Order: sequence, then structure tokens, then C-alpha cells
Amino acid sequence: MQTPNITIVTPLYNSEATLARYLGSVFRSSYRDFEVILVDDCSACDYRGIIQDFPVVYTKLSKRGGSAAARNAGTKLAHGEILLFIDPDIIIGQDSLQKVVEVFHSHPEIDALIGSYDADPGARNNTSRFKFLFHHYIHQREGDYVFSFWTGFGAIKRTTFETISGFDACFFSRPNTIFDVELGYRLIQKGYRIYNAKQIQVKHLKRLAYFQWLRTDIMDRALPWIKIILTYRDLKPRLNIRFGDSLSSLCIGGSIILFCLPHEGHAVVAAGFLLVPLFINHRTIYFFVKQRGVSFGLLSILYLYIYYFMCFIIVPLGVFLFLLERAGVRHTLW
Repeated sequence: MQTPNITIVTPLYNSEATLARYLGSVFRSSYRDFEVILVDDCSACDYRGIIQDFPVVYTKLSKRGGSAAARNAGTKLAHGEILLFIDPDIIIGQDSLQKVVEVFHSHPEIDALIGSYDADPGARNNTSRFKFLFHHYIHQREGDYVFSFWTGFGAIKRTTFETISGFDACFFSRPNTIFDVELGYRLIQKGYRIYNAKQIQVKHLKRLAYFQWLRTDIMDRALPWIKIILTYRDLKPRLNIRFGDSLSSLCIGGSIILFCLPHEGHAVVAAGFLLVPLFINHRTIYFFVKQRGVSFGLLSILYLYIYYFMCFIIVPLGVFLFLLERAGVRHTLW
């Protein structure tokens, strides 16, 4: 097999704050056999001052279509054998592209791969650190093969991508939701394999405020993921929906309900329920302590409990929305 050319496809939407750092990291790569295609999804800003210093292909959509449509448009301009999707708020390592090539060479059975965030997020506020460290932890604990694609840093053979008709830009109505996860489920159902390249770790520069984290995790991740699960009838535990995660969510949600009920014995049972997630997630909490110290480890418990309580609320809501959609009632909540 010849060394594959890589086409890097990156969608842009008001991405001027991080674009120069992102492109700088790409063009410092030790592996040089690549091209970069930037697809502007009708940003309000002008990128010409940034991209003039880099040999990239730039195209702008005539109307905003969302991240999936932008990535699909970029692939139509691609020449590489491998399509590599990277977000514009990422910094890749000098050897990241070389590792992509090596993984495809050493694992000829795979059709796609994903990397993960590293353990040192670019933003320093607590919410960003929790969110992106948790992402790192979840991806690093997984096995060699996964059921989800990821466009933060994900590569796929161009022939495979074209065979499955790329991202389904009509699957969700919201422009920047998890079209990549839907693509991953579709890949697996058609018999393709996605490799979890844990050794390829990239830095995420995005800063998430607390309420921004809640909003994006609910509207752009959790609710859409439920639609994917129900559409493909795939209830197998994987990634952040393992059995322990489901049990943690049920315990925390159940404890809140019990605390709200006027009965003396309920408070004791509710407190017991709250202890269960501590046991289930002790390794996760230890990871946060190891990375950022005891104080952040304690804070991570609060974040985890909020996260699991969100899941407790969102699952029945997602099922209800799915049934509404199947009944012909249109909505724009995913």
C-alpha cells in the first residue's frame, strides 16, 4: 500500500480566535503529504488576513448549512486517500499526521480512526477542564475499536466515506450537533471498523462557560444521541453510556425525587443513593485528582453529579421527542 495522501477538512464558523494557532500546528507537522481545505459556513468574520500565510484551499458556502454540510462540501474538493476531519479550535501534535498514516498501515482492517483530547485543555476555567478531561478519560478507557466517529480529530478512508454518502446533513435540524456520532453508528451497522487511536491526542482550545456547557451537552449531544440510539435500535453500553453511567444517573435522579417527597425515611434512602455514584466513579474521580489535585477532584464530583442528573432528565425527554417525530410532529430540539 502506498503512503496515503491526507486531505484535512475543517469547517469554519466565526473561528477567527483560534484559526491561526490551529493552522500553525498543522503546518508544523513532520508529515508533509497533505492538503488543507477550509469551508466557511457563512461566518460573520473575514479570514483572509489569517489564511494568507498558509497554503490552504478556502471555500465559502452560499448559505449556512451546518457542520455536516460544510464537511461534505469540503470532501468534494479532496484529493487525498484519507479524509481527516479536524475542528478549527484544535492544536495537533507535530507527529499527529504521521501517526494517522501509521495506524492505517498497521491496521489494514480498519476504515476509520479517532483520536482524543489530551489531558491539558487549552482553557483554564474549571468547566472547560472538567469537560475536556472527562472526554480524554472516556476515550482513553475504551478498547481498540469503537462505535462512534469523532470530527474533533477523526480520519476515514475516502472510498468508505463516499460509499456511505458522507454525513447525513438532514438527520438533525440543529447546525452543529453530533452528525459525526450518527456517521459512526452508520459505519458500524454497515460492517466497517473504527479504531480508537489513543496515542493521537490533540489539545482543545475552546473555553466553555458553565451554562454553555449545560446547553451544548443537552441540546447538541445528549438529546441528539438519544435519537441516534433509538433510530438505530442500539442500546449496547459504550463510551459514556456504559451500565455504570446509567446506574449513576438513575441513583442521582432517584435521590432528587426522594428528597422532594415528604417522608422521613426517604432522606436516608436518598442519601444512600447519592453514595452509589461515588463508588461507581471512583476511578474517574481519582483520574481528576491525579491530573489536577484534590480540590479539583472534589469539584469534579459536583460536575459528575450534575452531568448524571442531566442524563436522568434528558433520557425520557429524548424518548418523548423521538415518538413525537415518529408521529409526524416536527420540532427543532435536535
